[in-house]
Amino acid sequence: MAPNKIGSPWAGRLNSGVRPLGDIMEDQLNPVLMLLLGWLLGTLSPAIVDAIKSKREAALGREAIENELREFSSIILAACFRTSSSVGQIDRAFLNWHKDKLEADPDNERSAKFLAMTNQLLAFPDDQIAGSSQALATAEAKATFLQKYAVPLLDYRVSALQTFDTRYQTRLLEIRRNISLLDSIVDQSREFYRMTFVQLPEGNHDIIRANLRQTYSEYAQRAKIIVDQIHALRAAA
Repeated sequence: MAPNKIGSPWAGRLNSGVRPLGDIMEDQLNPVLMLLLGWLLGTLSPAIVDAIKSKREAALGREAIENELREFSSIILAACFRTSSSVGQIDRAFLNWHKDKLEADPDNERSAKFLAMTNQLLAFPDDQIAGSSQALATAEAKATFLQKYAVPLLDYRVSALQTFDTRYQTRLLEIRRNISLLDSIVDQSREFYRMTFVQLPEGNHDIIRANLRQTYSEYAQRAKIIVDQIHALRAAA
């Protein structure tokens, strides 16, 4: 007698309606995953936006500082020439250095004028350059009054230098340090300059004038360092 298969059709229907456990878990997990994904995006989005914004501001800030320092370098280069001439320190080595810096900034009108004059001086023999330097020293020493030149953008960004890479920060801070030293020399020079008009015991005026000339020499040396540092910063950009 054949075995009784009662319930087999129902069993087939029941089996066809049963979903695999994996499908059930996937349906339950999908809403959770979407929720977590939305939460992560909501949490990270401000950080991503801030990072992009900071990077953009850093790039704009860097460009602005470099433009300011380029102009500052041009002004200080001219001041360096004048103070060097005031103490008779114009020689071929200085003129070649001066020419290199001027040629690195061809779009600057001030640089173009100085470059023409520098090339004319370089055309003379060394003894004539030395003679011209001494003649300039005699003419300039009585009238040279040193000036300070501001770098407001650099000063404004000093507190936010962390937005730049470490090497760039170090270069900017070193430039700013030397500008501060240059300003200190200007303060000393102005005091000695003032004292040349004060009535002093005999012989003291010669000492004051010698000190004043020394500040011109120190100013020229410090200005030269700053110009070199700014040009090195531009070359590394």
